[in-house]
Amino acid sequence: MSSGFYRYSLYFLMAFALAFPACFGGGSDGPKNIVLGPGWHNLERSPDGKNWWLWTKDKGQIVVEVDTDVTLTMRGGVGSIQLPNKIEVTLNGQKAATWEIGGDKYEQKPFQPLPLNLKVGRNIIEFTSANKATTIPTDTRELAIAIDDISLTAGDGKVVFALQ
Repeated sequence: MSSGFYRYSLYFLMAFALAFPACFGGGSDGPKNIVLGPGWHNLERSPDGKNWWLWTKDKGQIVVEVDTDVTLTMRGGVGSIQLPNKIEVTLNGQKAATWEIGGDKYEQKPFQPLPLNLKVGRNIIEFTSANKATTIPTDTRELAIAIDDISLTAGDGKVVFALQ
């Protein structure tokens, strides 16, 4: 393979690491691995870099691997392009929560902290919009829901993962 391939692969890995820094608390209470699963558009950031969000056209996944059974609490924000909307959150195919989003304009709002009973191995957290995706005049992508500032905390309140 060419040196250009390796150079671009390295750039990709560096960009990924910068875009998705995980803050692990260490020990058995933290995840072994967390990745964005299928369904998400590219990560977006505010001009000042302080805020980020991810859009999906219908559903998106976060995959969390743990070495032991553990309960972690997920925190973050959620928004919907069409209002009102319901977002179903599942963990490994089982319903974990339904969030109802109302209002008369789009805005990201914090969701209630959600305890997740993670099992040894791979766990899939899925966010699904009840509303179909739509486009807006300033964006040609199909959009339904967005998440932001997702974090996982242990029982002692220590943040073991934060997507920032």
